[in-house]
Amino acid sequence: MGEKVIIYEPADVSGYGPLVMLRHLADLPYGIYSNWDRARRVLPEVDLRLWGRPLLQHVNAETHPDSSINEKTETAYYLHGGVPAWHYPLLLEKLQSVKALVWSGEVIAARLDDAIQPTPYFFTHLKELPAEDVSSELDDIPYHFWSFLDLRQTALEFDSTFWLAENDTDNGFDPLLPMNQPERIHIHSDAHVSTGVFLDATAGPIVVDASVEVPPFVTLRGPLYLGTETQVKDGASLRGSIIGASCRVGGEVANSIFLPFVNKAHAGFVGTSMIGSWVNLGAQTTTSNLKNNYGSIRVRWGIEEYNTHQQFLGATLGDHTKTAIGSLLNTGCVSGIFVNYFQPGLSDKFIPSFTWGNGRYEINKALQTAAQVVQRRNQELSHAMEALIRDIWQHPETAFRW
Repeated sequence: MGEKVIIYEPADVSGYGPLVMLRHLADLPYGIYSNWDRARRVLPEVDLRLWGRPLLQHVNAETHPDSSINEKTETAYYLHGGVPAWHYPLLLEKLQSVKALVWSGEVIAARLDDAIQPTPYFFTHLKELPAEDVSSELDDIPYHFWSFLDLRQTALEFDSTFWLAENDTDNGFDPLLPMNQPERIHIHSDAHVSTGVFLDATAGPIVVDASVEVPPFVTLRGPLYLGTETQVKDGASLRGSIIGASCRVGGEVANSIFLPFVNKAHAGFVGTSMIGSWVNLGAQTTTSNLKNNYGSIRVRWGIEEYNTHQQFLGATLGDHTKTAIGSLLNTGCVSGIFVNYFQPGLSDKFIPSFTWGNGRYEINKALQTAAQVVQRRNQELSHAMEALIRDIWQHPETAFRW
């Protein structure tokens, strides 16, 4: 199949929260791979392209150097970047006989035979297409940012098939390495898991990627993924989580998603949370993920308030957020990007982007710190990323819409 396939963002991505402020929706990882990387594996024969908010165009070009970004296209298939890529083959098959597919009132796939450009008109055009409703067939499409937490195990199990085909694993386990269900435990041949680590895959698979270091007296319970070059700290207890590349993880982490380059090196509980890249959690930072009355958790995100209908939900922290030692994050707490939180007591439910304590984070100081932070991991704050951050600081209303 040599057709052009465009992975696009919807006209408004604000419902997907702070973790899409500095990245395309399809670049948000909630398994071993981001949805873009998953799509490349699911659809290896197509000409895969990317459409997204013009504000992110230069950053997208840096992160996808081999892909077409926001280019005018003729005769192509269009797939919503928030739909898990394991559904893409089915959607493309259905588009052979219909022009568009709708889920919960939103077009998630379309086939267009005329030339069109990535402008707001594109979404008007989508709504005019004759469509088939597939809401009853697909029950795992994330509609809000907390929905990605429900996909951890499904994504890990789906992604692990590709991961196992692409990587060398060490199945000659140390006989002194205690584990349950070793057939569901996959350790990269370049990873180092010390004697004295307990691995339990009873509830789901465990995948330990290349150059991961796990010291003695650590507990790993599936479903669990540890991304490349991640370092686990002494005595850590990790379960039910997706931990991205180059993280530092200590203390207790449960049922959470860490994007790459998260630093949680010390004790403290993080549960049912989504933590953005370059976040640093001070020692004993702890999230609440259950209300005292066991009720449904509500979240605030900007001016909107949502009933998540979730009994368990911790914090969602945007990229470059920092917490002081002993920070207490409220149930369902949401922070934007570049937040420095060092307030006493339980946090507010919502902390706006570029907050410094009770004030506003000065942009040059924010960028100076960000440059220092990324250099510590041998990365560079690119000119495109710096320009994007400045744009959002000056005009935050532009961050989520085309």
